[in-house]
Amino acid sequence: MNEAKPDPRQEFLDQVIDAIECGRPVPWDQLWTGDAGPQNAVSGHECQDQRFLSIKDAMARDGLKFETGSAAFYLRDTDSVVTPPANAFKDVGGYQATVLHEIGHATGAAHRLSRDGITGDHALGSEGYAKEELRAEFFSVFIAMETGIERERDERHATYLKNWVAVATDDKSEFLEAAAEAARAVDYVIGKEREMLQEREATQAEAGREFDLGL
Repeated sequence: MNEAKPDPRQEFLDQVIDAIECGRPVPWDQLWTGDAGPQNAVSGHECQDQRFLSIKDAMARDGLKFETGSAAFYLRDTDSVVTPPANAFKDVGGYQATVLHEIGHATGAAHRLSRDGITGDHALGSEGYAKEELRAEFFSVFIAMETGIERERDERHATYLKNWVAVATDDKSEFLEAAAEAARAVDYVIGKEREMLQEREATQAEAGREFDLGL
């Protein structure tokens, strides 16, 4: 009798969830088999707060608006991320993770990655809504890994992912597709941050040249 071969998709899911539950980095390089994995983080930031603000600045430069409200959500019509103020969270990590989650949604806008979870009209609790939530949560996990912005060690994140996987579909290929799209979203945001930093460096270099020339 032949033994059933292990399902690599299920192994991927189990390893990611186990890593999140234990509060350790996911071994992304070992698990990833596609071409859309997150790129290396931009270096040179002194602390995670500066990196977080750098990402916010890059997305604001990309047209995304940040507003304060009583709950956290992304508004497609105004291209706005709304979150409670930082002091409404028990720590800064919770606030940053929430903002990053909503930035993940914003990457799906029609003028960015045009993801169906954002461009389509999916009601709360629908499969399309669940799939988009899964992508946004993976985005916040992956960008935290790439940037060094620490996420709060909390089993709620693992439970959240498990629940959304269950709601989205019984087919674990959806899990892998969600991970791939989240990785592309990370690439998008890191790319925008890199563009911003390069532009700032060029401006500073030009200002220095003009100063040297006495212009």
